[in-house]
Amino acid sequence: MKKNFHYTLSSLALLFMSVTLLAQQDDTQSLRHTVDSLQRVWMKANLNVTELAIDQVFSFRNNLLNEINGIRKNASLNQEQQDSAALAARQAAEAAIKTALGPLAYELYTDRIRQRLRQTGQPGAQPLTGVGN
Repeated sequence: MKKNFHYTLSSLALLFMSVTLLAQQDDTQSLRHTVDSLQRVWMKANLNVTELAIDQVFSFRNNLLNEINGIRKNASLNQEQQDSAALAARQAAEAAIKTALGPLAYELYTDRIRQRLRQTGQPGAQPLTGVGN
């Protein structure tokens, strides 16, 4: 009887943790979608760029974040190699975004990101990833 109670209790705890993690993932995805939507509105209103250019910026940014995550998870690279690879990926993404937006819009875009990073207490963070690489 005690054994069944422990199994049931353990199962309920595991179920609760799983539901909580799924809810957090949904909240994170929902928050990301809301933030991306607000950024799109701001870009359209302030940068005078096309929807295609905005889509490209988000695509380049998402690809960069995925690439950096892959680099950071690559156990075969030491910290210096990871930093170098992340920097190269970031520079490539910056160049692609600058091409998509044009020099003036790119400058306004990165200025806005730096301003938001300062407001959120991340003054040394990188503009495109929001984290220090």
